[in-house]
Amino acid sequence: MPGARLDPPAGVREWLDYAEADYTLTQELLDTGNRIRPWLIAFHAQQAAEKYLKAYLASRRIDFPFTHHIGRLLEICATVAIWPARLEPATELTDYAATSRYPGEAVKVTRRDARRAIGLTRSVRDAVIAALKSEGNWPKGRRV
Repeated sequence: MPGARLDPPAGVREWLDYAEADYTLTQELLDTGNRIRPWLIAFHAQQAAEKYLKAYLASRRIDFPFTHHIGRLLEICATVAIWPARLEPATELTDYAATSRYPGEAVKVTRRDARRAIGLTRSVRDAVIAALKSEGNWPKGRRV
């Protein structure tokens, strides 16, 4: 997987850059009112959570599979940390990785669902940032 085997400081920085871009986008899309479909917001929330978890794994030099499955990524994180256990609700985000984006497979996503997805992603974000900082793996010069 591209980026999975990057030098940890560079890999962490890149995964965080992509995660932050998706996370910021979710909030901007939600602020646009009803012009943006909620499934698109939920999709980017899932993408952000996935990338935050991959940033953490990169910081620990742990190879990870090419997957959008939040539960699987949390399981891998849990092999080296205890904080992933409290993020079990974030596994709900996995449903937004693909099934909400394609006709015929779409799950109904409301604005309320999209707000919840952003909240779940915020929990993942906060946990990963705290872990990276406490473990001394926060990229130098990076602001939150």
